[in-house]
Amino acid sequence: MPYTFDNILITTATGDAYLATDWGTSGTGFSLAHVPVNKIAYGDDSTTTRVTTSSPLPIYIYGSTGTVGISGTIFGAGNFSVINNGTTGFIRVGGTTFSTTLIGVTATIQGISGGTPVGITGTINIGNSIAIYGISGGTAIGITGGRRLSYTSDSVSVYGNVGISGSLNLTESTDSIRVYGHDGDEKIPTRLYGSDGTTLGVSGDALKVAVTNAGFTFTVNLGATVGVANYGGGLMIKGTGITSDSPVIVQGIAADGSFEVTATEALPVNVENDISIDFTEILASIGITGSIYTALNSVKTNTAIINTINDKISNGTVQVKVVDTTKPSTVLSGTKSVTLNTSQLSNTTTRLVSGVNIKASLNNTGVVYVGGRNLLNATSEGYPLEAGESIFLEVSSLTSVYVRSEQTGLSVRYIAT
Repeated sequence: MPYTFDNILITTATGDAYLATDWGTSGTGFSLAHVPVNKIAYGDDSTTTRVTTSSPLPIYIYGSTGTVGISGTIFGAGNFSVINNGTTGFIRVGGTTFSTTLIGVTATIQGISGGTPVGITGTINIGNSIAIYGISGGTAIGITGGRRLSYTSDSVSVYGNVGISGSLNLTESTDSIRVYGHDGDEKIPTRLYGSDGTTLGVSGDALKVAVTNAGFTFTVNLGATVGVANYGGGLMIKGTGITSDSPVIVQGIAADGSFEVTATEALPVNVENDISIDFTEILASIGITGSIYTALNSVKTNTAIINTINDKISNGTVQVKVVDTTKPSTVLSGTKSVTLNTSQLSNTTTRLVSGVNIKASLNNTGVVYVGGRNLLNATSEGYPLEAGESIFLEVSSLTSVYVRSEQTGLSVRYIAT
């Protein structure tokens, strides 16, 4: 049977104690149970404060979807914010007597869209300079009193276009005017006109000037070397025709001052008379003495063996003794994967001296065919190499050797010099 009286008796090692409970209270599931009676305390893991009338339980309200009603005075030791998130209404802030005490505002006062202007009934004192801005469609601010502005302590900023009606007297000592061109630059394009209204021309940064009056004289200082160039046509040079004057000297760029004349196409040359070469006269001029005769006689003597060599080559009795050969200076080696498509052994164009040795890989499971360019058309034109077999070819380039197979996964190795 359950214990059906208030408070539960607990027996300890030193005596009995009662735990405060209520038996059979109303509520779901409480009719046959003890509900403990507790005292509320708050604090951190090192401090516990019992809740009393002088030490109430602190409650923080962070937000609510409904209306939270609070009666009495709200106070706190620190600062707290009051925010009105409703679509209508306003927050009214007052002093301790709510109607007479003023509350100082040190923040920026700003308006809201569709809000009601804040009325000011007292005196406003402005201690610092302010900038006054207008609004689109707004009403001008009239100033009927207050203190006057002084240039020693006040400043006024004006934004936008300012219109001036009436006269404006400018003085060179206090006023200045800056004029800009149509492109916003400080340089103003200017066009000059002649007396008949014709626009005066310019060329680059120079003004075109034509001298039409005759009989003027001027002094020109020229350097030691003066060049004359004509980009239109031929340049005509003419003297005065007076023999006492200094002639015009034309000199080329050659060392002796001559001109080098070249033609862009063959010059037509016609020889009307017959030209004959008389070797007798040439030999008579050479004579049997002198350096020319000695040189020609030496050529004749040293080339007499040519007839003998020609005869031996013709009858096949030439004997050749090889004294030395040119050794290769480059060794090329590599591996080539062989597929069903015929391809070059290598695209290296280095010239070979001896040739290339090609060996089928020991791991091949089929036959590799080696040949020339005709291997592109038919497999039967190739030389077959089974796994481990090799062939040496005397060729001058690896690009002249082609390989192919009838299955994939085969390869060859080569070394060339």
